[in-house]
Amino acid sequence: MGRKAAGLIIWGLLTSGCHQVTEFENIGNSRISMVSTLDLQVEAVMDLEGQGRAVVCPGPGQLVVISSDGTLRRVNTNAMSVDTSYSIGGSSGTGYNDAILDNHGDLYVLGPGSQVIEVDLGTNTVEDNFTPGQQPLALSPSPTEEKIYFADASDCSIGEVWTYANVNGFRSPMAHQPSDLSVDPEGGRHIVAVTSSDEGYIYGIWLDLSTTARRLTNAFSGSPCSGVVCFGIDSVYAVSCPQWSSDSGYVMLVQGFMVPETSGRCNLPGHPVDMCFIPGASPEGLLFVMNRTGSGRTVVSVMEFSEGYLQPRVIAALDVDGFPRDIESSFYGDHLFVLTSD
Repeated sequence: MGRKAAGLIIWGLLTSGCHQVTEFENIGNSRISMVSTLDLQVEAVMDLEGQGRAVVCPGPGQLVVISSDGTLRRVNTNAMSVDTSYSIGGSSGTGYNDAILDNHGDLYVLGPGSQVIEVDLGTNTVEDNFTPGQQPLALSPSPTEEKIYFADASDCSIGEVWTYANVNGFRSPMAHQPSDLSVDPEGGRHIVAVTSSDEGYIYGIWLDLSTTARRLTNAFSGSPCSGVVCFGIDSVYAVSCPQWSSDSGYVMLVQGFMVPETSGRCNLPGHPVDMCFIPGASPEGLLFVMNRTGSGRTVVSVMEFSEGYLQPRVIAALDVDGFPRDIESSFYGDHLFVLTSD
């Protein structure tokens, strides 16, 4: 099924610059574009049956794709072929729009009907199915403990799940509607949650200080946020703002979890819907931002930080066929996988 990406265009942007999956109404198949993070070249493209919604990388040479009909496909990325596929749930027009790995390697998928589905990838079986809240919309794992965290839209809260038995821990209310959350991968002691409010308020929880009290930081994006990703370096995180009512959106870089210092916004050629930071892709790491263009195509902007994390520079862009769905780093960070659909 793999083939060369002859139809993909890559170009550099020479001027300095400056997690929710969005539902799009389309029916069709999907494709995975494999990008080298060393030279930013598309090495291969693989077509897939079904409408892919989320991807995770559980190990070297492996990729898991979750489709809207509840099918899980395991892809051998060395051969760019499907090794096996099986159903983890029923078909749904919504759901299957977020997937994470806990610190033991089990897969947690945000499914339809407010459920979270746990899959043991070692045995290819569904281990559990539970509902942590009335309307969970984003998941993020702890890198150090048997816990995952979720943002819930029904009561505007951040919640915790103990994965040893998939039981709820604390629930921390917010005054504004959440849109995404991210746990700092360096130690897992900070949670950052962004909101869909017009002001783009940002919340933080310092788990060493409290497991219940969320704190409204003095950083805000200035427009509704679509996603947030913590870098795990120097207390830095990125916030994406699609600005659907404008021609394009932007990403804001923030340093400092509880008392942040913010950079100016970095404008992008489209509406950012997802991000992936790969620390090993360069000395300072690279941020890949998936944007939807006005024509419905996908542009992945590549941002580097040679002048500091608050002074990002867009160095390249990848123009990819299809609607944006998800992006994910390979196990060693030498490749980026871009999931799009017809």
